[in-house]
Amino acid sequence: MFMRSKVVFVVILFAALLAMEGHGRAGDLQVQILSLERCVEIALSRHPDLEAARADLEAARARVGQARTQDNPSLSYSTSYTERGSSLSGSSGGPWSSSVTLSQLVTDWGKTHTYVKRVLIEQENSSLSLEQALLDTLYDVRRAYFMLLKAEKNLEAAMETMTLNEIQLEKARAFFEAGRVSRYDVTAAQVSRSNANLAMIQARTARGNAMTDLKRAMGYTGSVFG
Repeated sequence: MFMRSKVVFVVILFAALLAMEGHGRAGDLQVQILSLERCVEIALSRHPDLEAARADLEAARARVGQARTQDNPSLSYSTSYTERGSSLSGSSGGPWSSSVTLSQLVTDWGKTHTYVKRVLIEQENSSLSLEQALLDTLYDVRRAYFMLLKAEKNLEAAMETMTLNEIQLEKARAFFEAGRVSRYDVTAAQVSRSNANLAMIQARTARGNAMTDLKRAMGYTGSVFG
């Protein structure tokens, strides 16, 4: 007989997920119950799209800093040593000399100014790209989380329907053996049970897909959810 099992919604990540990052072993089976807030926190800290967007912004800021230094005066210092010798006495001397040079770009016909403007625009674009990536990640995680909630509820309903059909089939068989119903009633109950079983399998598959979608929205790859 089909045994009813109560479905309690939890979003779980096994230690295999940590093993993917080199922090644990897949067999450690440590379970975390993750709230929506925790899922968002994980996504914001590790999603590849966000990491790439942050790296682009840092690179753009570095280019702006480099571009702005081109207008600044530059100071250079050099030291030289000149060796002098005499073939007759074998003596030698080594006077040192040093110099300091201050350079200032007077004009490059606007090239530096144009370059600074360009890298500033690139920095602004990178900042906007990061902001958009953050919004997309938040939306994807929240949507995937609530879709998983819905899938869990659908699975729970499908399992309850399966239980009811299992009970109905047992009743039909008992009544048939007692001569109170026809074979048709048993067959109808069997068909209903088969349909309920198919619906339960589909609901379980949908739940698995929803877990995978949430995992992907959080920035994980591979098969981790059970």
